[in-house]
Order: sequence, then structure tokens, then C-alpha cells
Amino acid sequence: MKFSYTAITKDNKTIKGTMEATNRETVVAALNRQGARPVLVKLEGAKSGTHKWGKSVKLKDLVVFTRQLSTMVSAGVPLTRSLATLQGQTENKYFKEVISGIMKDVEGGIALADAFAKYPNVFSEVYINMVR
Repeated sequence: MKFSYTAITKDNKTIKGTMEATNRETVVAALNRQGARPVLVKLEGAKSGTHKWGKSVKLKDLVVFTRQLSTMVSAGVPLTRSLATLQGQTENKYFKEVISGIMKDVEGGIALADAFAKYPNVFSEVYINMVR
């Protein structure tokens, strides 16, 4: 499979390219061995963030969610309460469903990264691994 990637080198330069690999983890590992920090790795020709039924979460919504979640957790707000607040604030109906599912998983004792991993159409593997 062919993957496209964006990574940051040790001297803070952004590099982009493509790589043949069996999976995303192989691409991430190869970039790490080269001293580059992967920012985005996606399958060529795949639409990022698109669900097979056409439901999607815009990058802007994901960025706002990430910033606000980070701010609330850093301020000491419990994770489930932070997620509930963000669920109430988002306007995207599909993203509300996703956040609801994540909340239920976290309340059930599943790690946040593992809860995110259940929604690969919303959260990339790089995003999930950064949370992990």
C-alpha cells in the first residue's frame, strides 16, 4: 500500500512524501528511525475523516475539540465532565455521537486512546498514539 506523510525533522523542517508499506505503523516507525516526527500518515487515495456512510468531522471541529479538551484537563476538570461539556458545545451531530461513545467507554474504564481508536474515521493513528 502507498502512504503519504507529513513529518517534522530534528531541525524543525516540515517534509512531505510517500512511502510503500504494509501499514501505517511501519511508516511511522521508518520516519522515527530517520529522526523525523510524523504529523500525518494516511493511505493514498483515502479520504481522511470520512465515514463509509458519508458522516464526517471537519478538521476545524477536531482542532477545537483537542484544544478545549487539553485546556480543561490541564485545569483539573475530570475527563468525563470535560467530554460531556464538549459534547454539548459541538454542533456536528455525528461528532456528538462520537463524543458520547467515547464518554461511555471512558466511564466504563477504557483508556482514552483506546476509546478514540474505535473511531478511525475521526481520529488518525498518529492522533491516537499522541494521546496514548
